[in-house]
Parts: sequence; structure tokens; C-alpha cells
Amino acid sequence: MSVDICPFHPDNNLPKFQIICIYEELLPSSTRNLEKLVHFGLCACTNIASLTESICGLQYLRKLTLKGSIPEVPKELDRLECLEELNLLSTRIKHLPDSICLLKHLKFLQLKSCWLLEQLPEDVGRLECLEELHLLECMFLRKIPNSICEMKRLKCFHLTDCILVEKLPDEIGRLKCLKELNIERTGISGDLSHMVLHP
Repeated sequence: MSVDICPFHPDNNLPKFQIICIYEELLPSSTRNLEKLVHFGLCACTNIASLTESICGLQYLRKLTLKGSIPEVPKELDRLECLEELNLLSTRIKHLPDSICLLKHLKFLQLKSCWLLEQLPEDVGRLECLEELHLLECMFLRKIPNSICEMKRLKCFHLTDCILVEKLPDEIGRLKCLKELNIERTGISGDLSHMVLHP
């Protein structure tokens, strides 16, 4: 679905966005029961509060992608108890809600081209099941919280084109499962010999 033109309201000049929700099971016979919705789309004319309620009501959702000029992430993300993958692409968000740290089953988190993102939650390390963290082209991001060192299952950490990030947490070597670390085109320099990546 294009994020440039809303097919229902082609003359509006509001920010366009795309929402993709994926779930592997079949829909229930009653279309009024949206708890196991596979895929839905909302146009740019949708109220943000309505968007938040619609998404956070999908309690069995496993994968969520928000793409486009969305100004904020739903604050009650922790209601998505089964979420395993979260992608935020080309959004206008500046901060992530603290509720994201309560996604106990999240394995994959990607923030790409979220140019206005200034910081991650300090307690992001509470994502105890996270295996892949991709921070790509987050131009205003300055700091990686120390709590990331508590992600015992993190295998892949890509920090690419985050030009204002100048250092990694001092205890990054505690990530015993880390196999991939990419810090290309960041402000990070110096000796990384303390990092041991396991094959």
C-alpha cells in the first residue's frame, strides 16, 4: 500500500502512514472479534487516539510494522503481550514509550530512518528475549543506554548511520551471545578490543 496517497481521501494534505499487522492464525468466524486480526490499514485521516486503541487491542499480535509520518508510538504497547517483532520505519517519533520495555516476548526490534528519534528508554535492557536490535539512520540519536548490556540473548546489534552516537556502553562486553556488531558511519572511535564476538 502506498503511503503517499490515501485512496479514500486523495485531496487531504495530512501526513501519510501505513500500518501492517501480521498474525499467522486464521481469523475467527465472527468479524467483530478483532483480537486475531491478520492485516489492517488505516488512512492518514485516522485519529491517533483511535489508532492507538485499534493496535493495542490486538492482544495476540506477533508482528507489527508502523511506517510513515507517525508522530508517536502507541503508549500502551505492553498490551501486545505476544509481540515478537516490532518495526518502526520512517516515522516522526522523538521518543519511545517506556511501555516498550515490558514486551517480554519481543525478539526483533528495528528502528530505521526514524530521523527525529532522540533517545531510547533507559530501561530498554528489560527486553530480556531480544535477539536482534537494528538502529539504522537514526540521525538525532546520541546515546545507547547502559541497560542494553543486560540483554542476555542479544545476538545482532546494528548501529548504522547513527552519526551522533559517539560511544558504546562501557560494559558492552557483557553481551555474551553477541555475534554481529555493526557501528559503520557512527561517531564511535577508539579501541574495541574489549569486545569479544562469539562465532
